[in-house]
Amino acid sequence: MTPTKMSTPASPMADSTAQCDSPGLRRFLIIAALGYFFLTSAGCGILSRSAEINTWIGRSMKELVQTRGNPDRYETDGKGNRVLVYEWTWESTYETPGRAWRDASGLRWTNPKTETILHRERRAYYVNREGIVFDGKWAW
Repeated sequence: MTPTKMSTPASPMADSTAQCDSPGLRRFLIIAALGYFFLTSAGCGILSRSAEINTWIGRSMKELVQTRGNPDRYETDGKGNRVLVYEWTWESTYETPGRAWRDASGLRWTNPKTETILHRERRAYYVNREGIVFDGKWAW
């Protein structure tokens, strides 16, 4: 009786060039990446600021001014539309702790540093000739 050689299927782990082209895995990675993008955007307030501006589109300038108060300034966009600009600033502080270490010359250290960061935000609402808000933008 002659021995027969049994063939074993190639393992994807054995082949270093094997790729996983599973549509399910690709779909999962795309959804995970989009989820990460939206979660980080919402964390920064990007989505909430845009949503707040979008709630004013189609409403009257008079209603906007009654609710938000007088804008910091009025501008024009060069097409005959008014731009109501609201700006505000705030400060935050950031402290870097000091550091201590010992070397050949003895004990050394650095003092803590405190930085003040000035933040500025600008929201602009575009109003057409009929007095209706038709667009809005915000910026840092």
